[in-house]
Amino acid sequence: MSLSLIIITAASLVTSANTVSTAEPLASPPAGIVHRLTAKDAEAIQEAASRRAIDRVAIDDLHVPDGQIHGEIGFGVGTGGYTSVFGAAIVPLGDNGIAAFSFERTNFGRRHYRY
Repeated sequence: MSLSLIIITAASLVTSANTVSTAEPLASPPAGIVHRLTAKDAEAIQEAASRRAIDRVAIDDLHVPDGQIHGEIGFGVGTGGYTSVFGAAIVPLGDNGIAAFSFERTNFGRRHYRY
């Protein structure tokens, strides 16, 4: 070890030993303010929400299948030779069936480990 490193280490130990103080316990924080709805306000909000939900079509009732394949593809290029290709597709089968496919291929380039 070099002499300067020994001197710096010794000086830091001496100064840290002299500055140790005991911590005083903290007072408990004041209680927060609680805002509550009255029973009448809660019923009015629930009634308004139930009326709003009746006007909409349920998600299960929507006719989503249109006979087409839907999906996504993507790629990534990075440093050190990193490349990645990925994709997913949902294929309709008949009137009420689907098949889902996905793939992914990643090459980490010159690195033999993940980032």
